[in-house]
Amino acid sequence: MGSEAVLVAAVFLASAVEMVEALTIVLAVGSSRGWRSSLEGVVAALIVLAALVIVLGPALVGYIPLNLLRSVVGGVLLIFGLQWLRKAVLRAAGLKAKRDEDLVYRSTIATLSSANASGGSDLQGFVVAFKGVFIEGLEVVIIVLTMGSSTHELALASVSAVAAAVVVAVVGLAVARQLSGVPENAMKLIVGVMLISFGTFWGGEGLGIRWPGSDLAIPALVLVYGALTFLVVKAIESLQGVRLVGAKVEAEASIDFSSPSENLVDVRPRKAMPVRLAGGFFGFWWEFLVGDTPELFAGTLAIFGATEFLLHSQAPALVLVLSAPSLVVVLLGVTVATAYRSSTRR
Repeated sequence: MGSEAVLVAAVFLASAVEMVEALTIVLAVGSSRGWRSSLEGVVAALIVLAALVIVLGPALVGYIPLNLLRSVVGGVLLIFGLQWLRKAVLRAAGLKAKRDEDLVYRSTIATLSSANASGGSDLQGFVVAFKGVFIEGLEVVIIVLTMGSSTHELALASVSAVAAAVVVAVVGLAVARQLSGVPENAMKLIVGVMLISFGTFWGGEGLGIRWPGSDLAIPALVLVYGALTFLVVKAIESLQGVRLVGAKVEAEASIDFSSPSENLVDVRPRKAMPVRLAGGFFGFWWEFLVGDTPELFAGTLAIFGATEFLLHSQAPALVLVLSAPSLVVVLLGVTVATAYRSSTRR
């Protein structure tokens, strides 16, 4: 029961964060290009995303051995969660400026308004809305598939994601503009902690670790990682010698036409469709698994390798249980320390 509650909370919060970002784009498109093309893009993206869950979900559960599935899912969630947690920690400590949904909203409107509105404005709005929902929604789909398939609770994870989308949509329509007041970074801190907790648990279980209390180990990991994250934030604030204050507008919050994860509007000459599709596919997965933090990808592989070595060495059960979370904490500390040193040099 405890693991199901954590699953629902993690999927709901992660989905809400992504949907807030997607809704900002959709509202900007609707305001500048018209609501018909915007809503058509949203519906098309949701249909594609739902199809991915329907097609890939049963395939993951039915054809991949459970231990292998949990090992792979654990690794993906660790990488993904550590990426989220790293950025959220740096933002919470004031080392990285927070994402500004107001700026994203204004930038999208300015870009769309400056484009030629004649002969194809509906297509332009459709494409931007589709990409905004699809790109953000694809991360939600990955979370739903990985977390839902590993626990055989795909339906529960899907319902949680849909509930988050509905809540965000209702609130967004109520305020009729972007959701800049949502405490997005706090949500990302919580989601990051939950994702690395699930990743540690399932990755270790897939390799052969037997956690004390079985699924009850997941809430315990959440508490441990949460407490350590809080201490890391406070330690960085202490090193800076300042209290947490409102951060400056994040540079990455502006529309970056070269980044696969932010490529929402692009009026430059386009390459052939197959080239764009292949580049977008591989670019997304590179950004998703490696991005600008290759140490997290390499470190996660090293953690799995060390755990496998300890298992083959017949290390005591207590050593196995303590080693995986300890190595995850070390990896988080290394990547945050690296970012801190880079920030202080600048």
